[in-house]
Amino acid sequence: MKSTLSYLTLIGFMLVFPSQNALAASGCAAKQQSVQQQLSHARAQGNTARAEGLEKAMSEITAHCRDDQLQADRQRHVADKKSKLAQRQRELAEAQQTGNSDKINKKQKKVARAEQELAEAQSALTQ
Repeated sequence: MKSTLSYLTLIGFMLVFPSQNALAASGCAAKQQSVQQQLSHARAQGNTARAEGLEKAMSEITAHCRDDQLQADRQRHVADKKSKLAQRQRELAEAQQTGNSDKINKKQKKVARAEQELAEAQSALTQ
């Protein structure tokens, strides 16, 4: 369970923060490049535990990653973020009706964060 969670965390991190080298490639190839770069860095730093985890991630990507499936996952992620943004905007509208400035400010921050998350998800679609 712990290794699966670590793998999913790593993949999520790579989707949101791809390396510069990964920008030239797309889809699964980009993920592999990113993991390979991190693996090289971990080995250079002597971080064997991280290197082992990255080797596992690389084997999982090689065995299971499909570009069409990855693209579909990213599209679902964008749809989820759009839904979340719409919900946050409704909550803001409700708060504005109450006139409570503290509540309005909190809801505005949540809307801004949801917009940022949506933009990140949309940028992942092109990778």
